[in-house]
Amino acid sequence: MHAKTNAEYAMDLSRAIRNTQRILLRNNLDPFEFVVDIHATRGDEGERTYELAIAEAGGAVMVRKSGIPRGCIEHGWDGNNSVEFARLVQSFIPDLLERIRLSKEKKPAVRVNNLRPVKAS
Repeated sequence: MHAKTNAEYAMDLSRAIRNTQRILLRNNLDPFEFVVDIHATRGDEGERTYELAIAEAGGAVMVRKSGIPRGCIEHGWDGNNSVEFARLVQSFIPDLLERIRLSKEKKPAVRVNNLRPVKAS
């Protein structure tokens, strides 16, 4: 197996982001309302792992997972790796939805005064 080029890593990351967006869509979430970020990190033993973050486009809510195994991102999208990655992303959805719900509760409601028409004199 050859060492991957930067272009191949970029393709792997792009594919993982698209698959994350597909999972958002399957959960009735508009993928254009979220920012998906995946980048390489180092695990506790120095091995390359990945971090996945899904945030609302406005930045009010974010969920993040570190320590994603290389195989989920780099080793193609054969059966086991794609299933494991899909499960991982799917596990984010309840927390993401709960954080969105809580952020909306914290925002003060905008009240509109009842305006009455003014009679012309």
